[in-house]
Amino acid sequence: MVTPSTPLRRAHHPAQQADRRRRIMETARGLLAETPYERLAMARIAQQADIAKGTVYLYFPTKEALFVALLGEELEDCLRALDSALNQLQAPATPERIARTFTQAIAARPLLRKLIGLLHVVLEQNIDETAARAFKQRLYAGLAPCATTLERLLPACAPGDGFRLMLNAHILTVGWQHAADPAPVIRTVQADPALSVFAVDFATQFEHTFTAVLRGWTPGGPNDG
Repeated sequence: MVTPSTPLRRAHHPAQQADRRRRIMETARGLLAETPYERLAMARIAQQADIAKGTVYLYFPTKEALFVALLGEELEDCLRALDSALNQLQAPATPERIARTFTQAIAARPLLRKLIGLLHVVLEQNIDETAARAFKQRLYAGLAPCATTLERLLPACAPGDGFRLMLNAHILTVGWQHAADPAPVIRTVQADPALSVFAVDFATQFEHTFTAVLRGWTPGGPNDG
């Protein structure tokens, strides 16, 4: 993390601009790991990045645009690792092996899960069409290799099923992340043994439910025949 001092002057050379953008994103990544999103102001990001607040807005017009860009990077990293791990499985692969591979890739990235939990209810609410389109195109490019690999691993998959399975994994990640990372007051309530049934572990629940989803794409499942 950069030690605050006098904010740097505006960068003009493309390499300087790329470095400035990287500095902003890395600072935001570090701060989000230790600060709730709703308490993280652009002014603080600018200060920690040693960049004037107005300059930050030249790169990211809104706070949401900044964190959507950060989520794009986190997703790309996760999906590359996931596709590599899936390609180490022998076809046909069992739903259990595939679900475990997904779980290991996603559960190991708490910042990714935190951002995914914010995506639909917060981040996408305050970005323009250009940013939204760029994010969706980036997401599609990352999902496509994993979708193709899934269709190879699951013989019952029809063309397009791999992508639908990836969307299922995404929605399960959103849902279980919300349940596994509730507001502090809910954590307090769930500490009551009589209400502890509401406390869930992300990895356990994601793996269980995604296994069930995958079974629907195996011979004898709902999509067979």
